Amino acid sequence: MTHQQTAQAKRQLARPVLSLLAGVGLLGASMLLMLVHIHAIREVKDISLPLATQLPILERRLSLLSEQIEASELHAALRQGSQEERLHVYVLPAEVDMDRLLATFEVARIALEQRGLLSSMSAIVVGEQHTVSVEDATLSALPLSFQMTVTAEGLSQFLTLMESAGLLTVGDTLTDAEIAQLFERTEAESPAGIVALEQFLTSDLLDYALEPQPFEDRLLRTFSSDAFSASFRSITQSSLLRSARELLGSGIGAELTAQKLWPLPFLTMMQTAIAERDGEWYDVTFTLETYARATGDEDPS
Repeated sequence: MTHQQTAQAKRQLARPVLSLLAGVGLLGASMLLMLVHIHAIREVKDISLPLATQLPILERRLSLLSEQIEASELHAALRQGSQEERLHVYVLPAEVDMDRLLATFEVARIALEQRGLLSSMSAIVVGEQHTVSVEDATLSALPLSFQMTVTAEGLSQFLTLMESAGLLTVGDTLTDAEIAQLFERTEAESPAGIVALEQFLTSDLLDYALEPQPFEDRLLRTFSSDAFSASFRSITQSSLLRSARELLGSGIGAELTAQKLWPLPFLTMMQTAIAERDGEWYDVTFTLETYARATGDEDPS
């Protein structure tokens, strides 16, 4: 075989070898691209599928929260109108209703006397009316003074009644810090429970005191864990709400309801003088002020 024939035979043999090598290279590149593609698909699957499963849950939660916000706004609007009306009719009227005020003191006197916590109560002396400024409002103040002979328990209960005077709702008996704590616990446990908490806080104080169980059960059913319940009990047992519930839940509350004396007019204890007598009795002199909207103030439209 000549040298030329040998070279030609080598070239013919090299072509299929090069084609084979090129095919193997392309196959390897294709497999690499396929592996990259599979890896990308897996990443998309790992990310998108969990999100896809969460979307219905997130959509339901968003819908629920939207409904809760709407219900809360409607409840607040209805509550504000009702409470504002009661405030201007009973708590801060245009003029002091002395008949209603004296009837309230008479209910307290009889209830304490029947329980052996009060032995006597003097006539109420009415002072001169004057105006006072409270924040941005000008009020007409009427001083009242009287004397009681009571036991320590009787004094405590009468002071609780005076602290409850002018309060309309359960929330009025709690401090800002206590209310904030309840809302923080609600948001941590179940954001959807905010409306139930607002409804509890805006419940009529006397209605709650006369029968607290339904109000508390309605709120606590919203939460599945015991954490909120424990926090709720701690706050309500250490606040004015507990004392008001115990006092108004007794015969005093029932009599106030029967005589339509609730809510009580707003009263401020200005001065208390206590003199100890023999035994368990104390002579206590009270000076209070009750209020009305000053002349010229307009009712809310």
